[in-house]
Amino acid sequence: MSAAPTQLGALSAFNVSNLQGEFITTAIQFFLHGLYTTLVSIAVYNMWTHKRRPARLPLIAAVLLMFVCSNIQVIEQIAYTIIQVADLGLNPKDTTILVRNIRESENIFGRINYFMSDGIVVWRAWILWQDNIRVKVLLSICIVASFAGITTDMSFLSLYLFGNNSFTPTGPRTLILIIPLMTTNIVATVLFGIKSWVYRTQVKDLLGIAKNKRTNVERILVNLTESGGIYCLFWVPMLFISLTTTDPNNLGYKITANLLPQFSAIYPVIIVILVAMEKTHLSGLTTTSRSQAAHVQVGQATTGAIRFNDPQTSGTDMELVMTEKGVPTQHAGSYVLSVGAGGDPL
Repeated sequence: MSAAPTQLGALSAFNVSNLQGEFITTAIQFFLHGLYTTLVSIAVYNMWTHKRRPARLPLIAAVLLMFVCSNIQVIEQIAYTIIQVADLGLNPKDTTILVRNIRESENIFGRINYFMSDGIVVWRAWILWQDNIRVKVLLSICIVASFAGITTDMSFLSLYLFGNNSFTPTGPRTLILIIPLMTTNIVATVLFGIKSWVYRTQVKDLLGIAKNKRTNVERILVNLTESGGIYCLFWVPMLFISLTTTDPNNLGYKITANLLPQFSAIYPVIIVILVAMEKTHLSGLTTTSRSQAAHVQVGQATTGAIRFNDPQTSGTDMELVMTEKGVPTQHAGSYVLSVGAGGDPL
C-alpha cells in the first residue's frame, strides 16, 4: 500500500504576508522590466544609428550597464521568491548563505543603478549649465554626496546581511541613501526648470516667437523638468516608510526597496528617448540670418549658446549666443543646448 500523504499545517500569517509581498514585488518588477527593455531597445537603436555614434558610445555603454544590472536584479528576485516557497515545504534545505548572497548581490547592483542614474542626470544638467562655474561646483558636490550615501548605505546593509543586527535595512538609517539621491535629482530638476523658464520668458521674446507656441527646444527642457519631478516623487514613499517603520518585512518597504532601482534605470532612458525624438522631428526655427550667428545681450549674465537647426539651409546650424556686458561669448563649439543635425547630444 502506498503511504498516506503527509498533512501540512496552514501557513502562519507571517508566511502568508511574506509570500504576498514577494509575489506582488515580482509581478510589478516583471511589468516594469518589460517596459524598461522596450525603452532600452529604442534608446540604444536611436543612439547607435545616429551619425554621431562615436560621441554617443559612452552613453550607450552606461545604458547597457544599467540594463544588465536590472536584469540581474529581476533574476535574483525570482530566485529569492522560489527559495521562499521551497522553505515552506517538508525538510527544507538550509538556504541561509544562498539567500544572503542573493540579497547582497541585489544590494550591489541596485545601488549601481542609483549612481548611474544620478550620473546621467547630473551630466545633462552639466551640459545645460556648462558656462556657470557655480552650478558645476554644486553638481559636483551633489554627485559626490550621492556616491558617499550609496557606498555608506551599501556597507551598512552588508553588515546587516552578515548578521550585525545593530544595522537595519530600513528605518531612519536609510536617510543616508535617500537624502543625497533625492537632493541630487531635485537640484538637477530645478536647474532644468530654470533653463526652461529663461527660454520661455526671455529667449523666445528675443527670437520673436509667440509664448503660446511651444518650440522643440522648449519641449526638451519641459520634458527634462517634468520627468525629473516625477522621478523625485517616486522617492517620497520610500522616505515616508523609512521614517515610520524599522521592520524589514514591511510590505511597503519590500515593494519600494525592490522597485526603486527599476525606476532609477527607467528615468534616464526616458530622457534619452525624449531628446532623441525631438531631434528626429525637429522643425527648426527660422531666421533671416541663417548662415551667421545672432548675438544678443540678455541682462548681465552669460547663459551660453543655443544652437538650432534650420531645415531650409541644408542642415546648416544657427546659433543664438548670449553675451556678457554686450561682448559676444566665445564658445568654440561649446554650447548650452544643441538640437538638430549638427549638434552634439544633450
